[in-house]
Amino acid sequence: MYFFTVFVKWVHYVAAAVWLGGMVLIIAMNRLPPRTEENVDALKRLGRASAPVMRMALYFAIVTGLINVVNKGFLPSELLSPGFYFSYPGYFVLAKIIIAIAVLALAFAHVGLGEAAGTKERLGPLEGARLKFIITGWVSLVLTLLLVLLGALLS
Repeated sequence: MYFFTVFVKWVHYVAAAVWLGGMVLIIAMNRLPPRTEENVDALKRLGRASAPVMRMALYFAIVTGLINVVNKGFLPSELLSPGFYFSYPGYFVLAKIIIAIAVLALAFAHVGLGEAAGTKERLGPLEGARLKFIITGWVSLVLTLLLVLLGALLS
């Protein structure tokens, strides 16, 4: 059982690192080049290529996070009990669940907004779908960092 617990934690940490690292990489890549047609197309390809890996990492982080809570000694029936979420670890777990669902929803919205923001609009001023695309990306990053902080408080 100890090996399973360690393995699940390891998968959780690696998945979280891939998700957060991918976000930071894409943000860094967006900050470096000047806005030209070629660079915008390259950034689109980077985003499309990394999205499946990052999304799978997010899925693994969510599932292994729930397994980690059970491995800490909380029964699944306790997780369904409203009283659990008013205890010390409970409100952190509830906050992480809510934030993880929000990050997942933002990830789907971000991809949809990326498709809606055309290349010509990406070269122009920040408005419309491009502005929403950027805002959802930054909000997703901030919420992901909050998930990491809450995870550290739970450890």
